[in-house]
Amino acid sequence: QFLSKTIIKLIMQALSLVDGLITKIDAVEQKSNASSGITLGYWNIRGLADFLRLMLYYKGVNYTEKMYEKDEEWQKDKYNLNLEFPNVPYLFDEKKNLRMTESYAIGKYLAKKYNIGFNVDKNNREGQVEGVIHDILIKFFRLCYDPDFEKKKEGYLKSLIDEKDKLCQIEKYLDNKKYLVSDDELTFIDFKFFTYLDYNIRLDKGFLDKLKNVNRYYNSINNMDFVKKFQEAGLRNLGIVKPGATFGGNPV
Repeated sequence: QFLSKTIIKLIMQALSLVDGLITKIDAVEQKSNASSGITLGYWNIRGLADFLRLMLYYKGVNYTEKMYEKDEEWQKDKYNLNLEFPNVPYLFDEKKNLRMTESYAIGKYLAKKYNIGFNVDKNNREGQVEGVIHDILIKFFRLCYDPDFEKKKEGYLKSLIDEKDKLCQIEKYLDNKKYLVSDDELTFIDFKFFTYLDYNIRLDKGFLDKLKNVNRYYNSINNMDFVKKFQEAGLRNLGIVKPGATFGGNPV
């Protein structure tokens, strides 16, 4: 009986040690995540930083968000941040002593740092498709700022389902593909294209109905947990472009 009590006591002590060890491991992991050292600076809109934020949410990075509401705020910081090419969006990685600008470069950097489909592009599809997506994204932004938005909106929406338009080319490209570069994992280009589609849904909720492959693609990403967390954080409700634009400048 004495031996039995001793064994139980030893087991309880061992369990207590294991519990304490688990608590310490959790604390180290939380500290590591909390001190990622990443800061992302941009306007308080979705714009060109939306897909970068999505990438960080995808990997669960606890980063610092610096949002500028007024141009005066940015001008105050612009030449005092030790940036080689002052612009927004910008990214700081304090652990690497790195500061950089330009959304494409930041996207590539985050993909490499957090291994977001970084080594899956064997045929240079990523750079090619990124160029196409950049073109259609700029086309959307121009429409948002166009004073003749109401007159041009219908023509723009029709162009989205025009076989000669680049979006329809992506529709055909996705015919036998799950994602833009890899069937197994997302690359940073997928985040940028998803953002573009999400912007256009705010313009016309039904525009994907005639694009079967793009619709499937969009929903496969939209249903992922990180997108839900992104929305819960309120980032998806920000204006798409700056206030004062003809369309997309107001939060929803």
